[in-house]
Amino acid sequence: DACGTDFLIDFRMSVAELGNGYGTDVGIQIAKAIDGHVDLIHASCGNHEGGEAFVIMHPSMFLEDGCNRHYAELIKPHVKTPVVTVGAFSDPELMEKVLAEGKADAIAIARGIIADPQLPNKARAGKASEINQCLRCYECYSTLIRTSHYYCAINPSVGHEQDFMHATPISRRERVLVAGGGIAGMEAALTAADRGHDVVLLEKGRSLGGVLLCEDKVPFKSKQTRYIAQQARRVMEHPSITVHLETPVSQHAVDEASPDAIIAAIGSVAKKPTALEGACESKIVADAEDVYRNIEIAGNKVVVVGGGLTACEIAIYLAQNGRDVKVLVRKPAPRIFDENMVHGEAIMAQFSHLGIEMLTSTPAKKVTEAGVLATLKDGSEQLFEADTVICPFGRTVEYDVLDSIRNLTPEFYIVGDAVVPKNIRQAVTQGYYAAMDLGRDFR
Repeated sequence: DACGTDFLIDFRMSVAELGNGYGTDVGIQIAKAIDGHVDLIHASCGNHEGGEAFVIMHPSMFLEDGCNRHYAELIKPHVKTPVVTVGAFSDPELMEKVLAEGKADAIAIARGIIADPQLPNKARAGKASEINQCLRCYECYSTLIRTSHYYCAINPSVGHEQDFMHATPISRRERVLVAGGGIAGMEAALTAADRGHDVVLLEKGRSLGGVLLCEDKVPFKSKQTRYIAQQARRVMEHPSITVHLETPVSQHAVDEASPDAIIAAIGSVAKKPTALEGACESKIVADAEDVYRNIEIAGNKVVVVGGGLTACEIAIYLAQNGRDVKVLVRKPAPRIFDENMVHGEAIMAQFSHLGIEMLTSTPAKKVTEAGVLATLKDGSEQLFEADTVICPFGRTVEYDVLDSIRNLTPEFYIVGDAVVPKNIRQAVTQGYYAAMDLGRDFR
């Protein structure tokens, strides 16, 4: 009555609450009760009170695209009101398929629009390959919880919209050398080139993408793999970027490029687990990257030492490939909840589904021929049998490389893992803002 008949009312509901909540039979009755009283029935699922239900309501990277679309299909025969489906939609081809098959009347997109606000326009223009598809990493949710602002791993403008819309033009065109073609380096190169600078990018490997290329065959990292390939293609095709592969940064390479500025995106290297060196060091795999590249190096029984993102995700990958996996965590809770608490809920749900045992407050002491000797919560020791022990103890910066190039140009920036090894959002954001600072007057 207050808003008039042209005011759209979209009623979002859970067709099933999951966990201990009501099921689809009640959900259908709710939909029938509101039929004709609203303009759209928005068919979701889950609740906000249970961690596992939450990461299905807002699908994690471990679930397939459009995984909740069957809820809309379930209530559609029972109502005349148009039905909306929601949950992990970022691929226009899948959206068209769902609509064409009559399983829903409309698609709702949230995180997909955060990752790429131009998603609908690119789809309409036939440029689906240009869409930056959401990684479903929960960086948006976790930063919102921590800071009351949401950010995005692959869209540096999110949370900084005024900076993005009112960017200061460059005062002078510069020749920029980007050292490293990983996540941070590619973002820096593209942003600098789009701003009007001439860019030379040096990458020591055979292809662009950096350390995360090792995860290109991991099923739950398919969106990340797509993003890296997309960024690499943009860099290679950009008319203002010259790429030199298999070219480590050096003073000679800098002298040849003769840049006005250097953006150091040299990445990081794996730390060595010296504290765990034992009688059988051959069992230790210090870097999860090696396992991602060749899973056959991991035996049937695997112990993963550590509770960070890398440790938890490699455990899931191994369990998905039939390995018996245990995770030993030194602290009372895995570090993943400090890094990204919502993704942590999704990881723990996967641990439950895959039968991965996590033992907290259980520091590993020594690697023996039989496995890992660890201290339990009660102070006693236990040997955990293992064919392979994975110790992803983080990564460290190659400061000697940075020191060799930091004084070769008037402008010098360090981005991504070369600052401190962290995550994709840090790398993308730092690469973006370093490039935005280029060519400005110092006043």
